[in-house]
Amino acid sequence: MSQHAGELSVLLINDTYGELSSRIFSVLLRFGRLTLPTLAQYAKLPVGQLKHGLAVLIQQHLVLHFTSPDDDLTYYEAHWQSAYELVRSGKLVDLVDSRFDEAAGQLVLNLLLQGHAKIGELREAYESAINTRELASVANGNVAGVGTNGIHAENGISIPPPTETIDAQSTKSGVLQRSLRQLLAADFVGEVTKYQFRPFADTFNEAIREAKRSGLPTGAKGTKADTVLQSNARDRVKRARDGDDESGPQRGAKRLKRIHSPSQNASYSRQDRFLQDAGLETNLPWIDDDYVVGVNHEKCCVAFRNQQLVELAKRKIGPTTARVYAELLQQLEAKIPRCHDPLEDENEESALNDVPTVTTRDLYTLLGPDTVLDNSVGKVPHAQIDLRVLRRQSARKRRRLKHDEATAVGEASADESESSQSPDRNILEVELEDEVDADAAYEVSAGSLGVNRKRRVDEIDVANPQGQDVRVKRLKAIRTHLELLEETPHGFVELVGERGLGEWTVDFNTIIKRLRQETIEDMISARFGPLALRLTRILADKGKVEEKQLGNMALTKQKEVRVALSAMHAAGFLALQEVPRDASRAVSRTIYLWYFDVDRCATLALEETYKAMARLLQRASSERALIRGLLTKAERTDVVGKEELYLSSAERRALKEWKEKEERLLAQVGRLDTLVAVLRDF
Repeated sequence: MSQHAGELSVLLINDTYGELSSRIFSVLLRFGRLTLPTLAQYAKLPVGQLKHGLAVLIQQHLVLHFTSPDDDLTYYEAHWQSAYELVRSGKLVDLVDSRFDEAAGQLVLNLLLQGHAKIGELREAYESAINTRELASVANGNVAGVGTNGIHAENGISIPPPTETIDAQSTKSGVLQRSLRQLLAADFVGEVTKYQFRPFADTFNEAIREAKRSGLPTGAKGTKADTVLQSNARDRVKRARDGDDESGPQRGAKRLKRIHSPSQNASYSRQDRFLQDAGLETNLPWIDDDYVVGVNHEKCCVAFRNQQLVELAKRKIGPTTARVYAELLQQLEAKIPRCHDPLEDENEESALNDVPTVTTRDLYTLLGPDTVLDNSVGKVPHAQIDLRVLRRQSARKRRRLKHDEATAVGEASADESESSQSPDRNILEVELEDEVDADAAYEVSAGSLGVNRKRRVDEIDVANPQGQDVRVKRLKAIRTHLELLEETPHGFVELVGERGLGEWTVDFNTIIKRLRQETIEDMISARFGPLALRLTRILADKGKVEEKQLGNMALTKQKEVRVALSAMHAAGFLALQEVPRDASRAVSRTIYLWYFDVDRCATLALEETYKAMARLLQRASSERALIRGLLTKAERTDVVGKEELYLSSAERRALKEWKEKEERLLAQVGRLDTLVAVLRDF
């Protein structure tokens, strides 16, 4: 962890949880993992206050702990990655609001504030808060703390203000049940286990001890034994983390089966009545009250990455193609639990072959009729298209297919001959007709056909040939947009098969690598100018280049090249390598090669970004301190909503200026967080 990242983490905790928590966290960052007596000594705090602060930090996953089996001592360790996640709380709530509804977003906000909670505690808090709202409405129609700002339960869980009648809000368990099931199915909320409160190194060491006790394969010695031991330990940790054994959390369908209450059959009629009153589904069992849940930040990072890629596709291609790309990424998102897996061995065959895919037919059934795909891509006359060139380009990109080369050449020749006999029909039309003939049992949703049941394709051809033409045309449009995404230099998608009119996947590593390089190039262009950007691109393409050759390649005077290179070298974006011609290592007999290292620049830019975010938060804190008295007065319950009556014109003007200033500062922090996500998380 870098210095500025630690400083930023302490500032975030101080703004969110107060000075006591930030003081304990800063001591753990400075001295590493400590026991409770040593921590009390360094922090200069009473043990009572220290335990209170540690309880808050552990509840929020900001401090990890582990009890050693050797000396029976508990060690505490700061987890700065969780502290940084506080920056993204607002983005996360907005993401859930846009994906689901406001109730789900409020539930995620409550979990972020609490760190984690039991289902039973959430249900009791919601019911008690809404019951309080009902009593207040009967007595007064409104009370302090109910209405504009919502109501807070006894354990701190925030309940949104009523947007419907009291009768609709009385179905509290049904609304909570629906939101929980949506978030659990999307994996935005997951089960909290003991492994999440322990440092990864301690968990891995314990897995190694268990692997040693279980024994090694016969004949495994030396380096081979160490390799097998490490692999077994990784497998144990992965099973405990991903829920492949009974002690770990369950994902997806496994989770929804596991969290049902044992008494769900006995209480089903009561639940059925609640859900019917709320207008929700009535075939969903209760969730077990003892199930502990928390926000899954790894899955949320996958969703943020998809958002960033969709915005990139929208800038590079267009909004319609970006809409198709967004649907494809959302389907892949369900199969990707995290952006990076520290336990995954990239050289393993399973890691290379286990690539999630989406077919063109899947996208056809998912893209609604509100997405207009026609007339969004320019067309080229068939006479100007060289089908042989297109086939060669497509064959190179299908390197993962297991088809024989001779078969592929034969299919290409057959397609070319068909195209030459009928120039008005393109390749995709022939493939679509072949798919319809070969798969007569393919089912189309009732909504797209205007019928009350699913029908076979051969029935549709006879009963509604016009509907079949619309379907083929829409499939062709989806395939065209996917091919646009494939042909761009970024390589947004890859064609890996022909199942379902095309099987597509996304190489996230390649796309993010290119996006990271473009981000660094934008920084270089803004700081050093267009010449520096040109030199950087040449070095990224050619590798290590001498200064004279670099000037010739850039078609620029040697003096200007030297000035740009020196500026970037002083800032750390470029590096030099000395290659002596002989053993004397004289300056005149040494070749100096310039090179550009993307990873080194990303680390440097990341450190500067942490520093900038910390300075922005410090500036916001100092500006807030200047008008602390005014802010205290404006936050009083008798003043909120009545500022015109209790605040003077000068105070209102100063309060407005502060809000605008704070909004600009926090907006800049959000932009820098996007940069951190590109350089580090994606």
